[in-house]
Amino acid sequence: MNNNYMTYSEVLKKEINKLQDEINIINKINNQTKIKRNTIKGLYTLRHILPFILTTGLTFGAFSAFEGTPFKKDSYIATLEVKKNIDSKGVTKIEQKYKRNHNFEGSLSYIGEWTKQDNGTYTRKIKKYLTNDIEENIIENIVNNVDFNSLDDILGTPIIDKTETRNDLTINQINAKPYMQAIIYREDKNNYITITESNKSNIITATIWIIVNLYTNALVYDAIMKETKGKYKKNFEKRLEKINENYPNTNSSEIVKKLELKKEQYKKYSK
Repeated sequence: MNNNYMTYSEVLKKEINKLQDEINIINKINNQTKIKRNTIKGLYTLRHILPFILTTGLTFGAFSAFEGTPFKKDSYIATLEVKKNIDSKGVTKIEQKYKRNHNFEGSLSYIGEWTKQDNGTYTRKIKKYLTNDIEENIIENIVNNVDFNSLDDILGTPIIDKTETRNDLTINQINAKPYMQAIIYREDKNNYITITESNKSNIITATIWIIVNLYTNALVYDAIMKETKGKYKKNFEKRLEKINENYPNTNSSEIVKKLELKKEQYKKYSK
């Protein structure tokens, strides 16, 4: 009898192992299926959010390159900018400041004398020339030594050429002689300081980036989704149904019940 019980126990043990192997295989298949299903869902979702990810990345990169990194205080080099104001009256003023970006617009202006007109008003000629590409000593020489009538030949076409009209001039203004004045910019790259962005500046940069990013993404959404947003949800749901049909989960509950029953039997006959 003992031998028969042992034989039956061995049979039960073998069946238990077989059922456990089946459950392990099912669990493995279900895990692989779950990974495949979630991967396809993720890729399908990514396909639709990728334009917004790219837009966010591009706006963030652009701000980091030109305006400063949002949410991070930047350190940058500021070189000395020298602004020199001179005129043909002999007056010279120099301003200096450290700046990160330099937008030079050197210029030379001619301000003519007032001329009385028949209607009692006074007029004078005003011209302005760009001088960014002209060396400082040449500009100074033009201001101090060149005849007014030669300016067009030397500097080219003025960016401003107008006649100013007034009827409320003082005696001193009426008698004022024509003159020239120039603004000369120079960057001293050997003279610089390192500046750390302030908290206020970084908060402003981050806020502007958020606004620009939201607006840009809204434009992208409107351009891409406006025609298809009604179909998007329906297509997505159909896609999910198809994924679930192609990768269904295998139910192992019945096998688990059999396994538990066999284990109870094994305990009983193994005593």
